[in-house]
Amino acid sequence: MSVRIYKISNNAVLTNGYAMAGILGGSTIAVGTAYLGIGASSSNANENNRSVSVSAGIVTFIYLKTAGIMTGSMVVTLMRNGVATAMTFTIPLGSIAGRYSTLANQISVVDADELSLRVVQSTATSSGVLSFGWIIT
Repeated sequence: MSVRIYKISNNAVLTNGYAMAGILGGSTIAVGTAYLGIGASSSNANENNRSVSVSAGIVTFIYLKTAGIMTGSMVVTLMRNGVATAMTFTIPLGSIAGRYSTLANQISVVDADELSLRVVQSTATSSGVLSFGWIIT
């Protein structure tokens, strides 16, 4: 799903972009390393759930929303064309259910770059994932 996003300040449009999000509905990721892609209703141990970015821009935000208390840590990394980027964040052991995200280490993408999120867990089932995604401006 793609939604137009507009950043507005003082009633002036500063920039526009689009959001891409996926929903797992609280499904538990049952492997140590899994990949999440837009349009897929489950995680996969192989990075074949990738999404194609529909236009060039800068990935300014990635997020993952958990369903429960973390029984282990979870490292979330944006993948571009099968390669890990520096855009990553960690959800620590014991964290409560919520949305976790980063704005750090934003990356440029070009038309037809393939994006996914890699999730590496310290335990095989840290917590269920409700939703995930990114914003490209």
